[in-house]
Amino acid sequence: MVDTELRLRLAQDMRLLVTGRLSNDDFDDSYYDYYRDSKDPAVRVIGEFCWALYSSDVLWPYYLKGWHEIGRETKRTATYAFLFLHTNREYGYPLEDDTSGRILRTFVQSILVILGTTLLVCAWLAFSCRDPDLGWLMTGTGIGVLGLSAAFWKLGRLAANTHWQRANAMGQLDVWPFLSRDAVAEANGHLYLLEQFIPPTISQT
Repeated sequence: MVDTELRLRLAQDMRLLVTGRLSNDDFDDSYYDYYRDSKDPAVRVIGEFCWALYSSDVLWPYYLKGWHEIGRETKRTATYAFLFLHTNREYGYPLEDDTSGRILRTFVQSILVILGTTLLVCAWLAFSCRDPDLGWLMTGTGIGVLGLSAAFWKLGRLAANTHWQRANAMGQLDVWPFLSRDAVAEANGHLYLLEQFIPPTISQT
């Protein structure tokens, strides 16, 4: 399904976000309200790409400029995504099989890291209070919890690598979300939209 109206809305938000004119908090609002659960796969995936460009955990809003400015390669990917949103092409890459599972793994991993670190701090306090038995118990438990967190991380990496291996077999990832450079060439009629976006010359790749 292609949701043209929502694609254009996301393209505008992405343009402002990447060029440092839309804060992380403002994009967060749009992402959760409109893009995350869109029926258009391109909107969902590109929306998630934009959402991953910043952190939502800081206590204040910020813009992607200065210290927070994204790299040139990421901007290049954003350019292709911006162009793609102005086409009527269906998103051709495979979607992740279990997005909810990935989110759950990330959440559990974060909890385990916090718990493991807390246990190690408590172990240090126990040693400081001359209670070595409790200290060693907490040290062992903390290391075990952090090891479990690492296992969740490896599981997530394995799933991600499998997904991108499937994607790489279907298209040319250097022009994602387009499947091929020929598809990019067909979208070059929209290049005039990029005058205020970023400079890379897509037409020559």
